[in-house]
Amino acid sequence: MHLNMLKLKKILLMLLIFLFIFQNGGCSGTKKAIEKTVQKEISIPMILTVDPSTGKKNEEEVVSAFNKTYDGVYQIEVDWIMETEDEYRKNLKRLNVTDKLPAIITDLRMLPSFYQMMIQEGRIEDLSPYINSDKEWKEMIEPNVISSFTEP
Repeated sequence: MHLNMLKLKKILLMLLIFLFIFQNGGCSGTKKAIEKTVQKEISIPMILTVDPSTGKKNEEEVVSAFNKTYDGVYQIEVDWIMETEDEYRKNLKRLNVTDKLPAIITDLRMLPSFYQMMIQEGRIEDLSPYINSDKEWKEMIEPNVISSFTEP
């Protein structure tokens, strides 16, 4: 009888442990579900230029409109630069080597060999399939701009 009582106590203890784990696991699952519904704002790093003759931040209105439209979801964090074309190229090369390129680069200004290397390494993305599949987006871009940035 003593052996059966010991087995019964072990079973009850295991059952209590199981219930404790199950109950706390359920609470943490609920907490995780709540956390999933509360998203953190995603920061998108980007480099844009400042017009050296006027000091005006190019595309500032577009960035402001985007940040306002997607407030709480996305936020473009711009590194405003006033550099010569050569300085800009050197800066992008440095950022590439240190693995700190921004998510968006609107003006690569690179030699074709560097550009090709960045494509092969998956450092930059060809957006033409996305642009070509979105008529409204494509119509917003002047045809001469598209042709100047399209590879043969």
